[in-house]
Amino acid sequence: MLQMKAEIIDGAKVIEALHKFKGNVAKKLEMFFKREGALMEGEIKHSLGIGGRLAERGPRGGKRVLHSPPGSPPYLQSGRLRASIGYILEIIKTTGDFILDIGAVRKGKGEVKYAHDLEKGRSNMAPRPYLMPVVMKHVNSWERFLKMEISKIKT
Repeated sequence: MLQMKAEIIDGAKVIEALHKFKGNVAKKLEMFFKREGALMEGEIKHSLGIGGRLAERGPRGGKRVLHSPPGSPPYLQSGRLRASIGYILEIIKTTGDFILDIGAVRKGKGEVKYAHDLEKGRSNMAPRPYLMPVVMKHVNSWERFLKMEISKIKT
């Protein structure tokens, strides 16, 4: 049977170093998620402008609304949805958890109530996802970043 004994000399310094280390990792993660939030916000807003155009005038002068094909991001109509896109990074102090909220984050006066219907669809309308394709692309890259950071810690 293998036995091991460890003696910590000057434990206060070890604890201080661990707190500093944890703080450095938390700061790196915070900066990473802020950068990712800003990148995703930009990509989502850009996707809402691709192929889209403001509603054109019909043959009798009225507005003719152009709808995007099902499965592609919605065309730009009024610009309210694109203006509502943003991100909020919340750090829970007690647990150290990070919550990145991306999408139509405005509440109250600037809230766009049809954002969920466009993303998921309704019984009479096919979905026009603009949020999840961008989010899933970024989430897949997070694993590489975290593995790289963990490998730096181990060495």
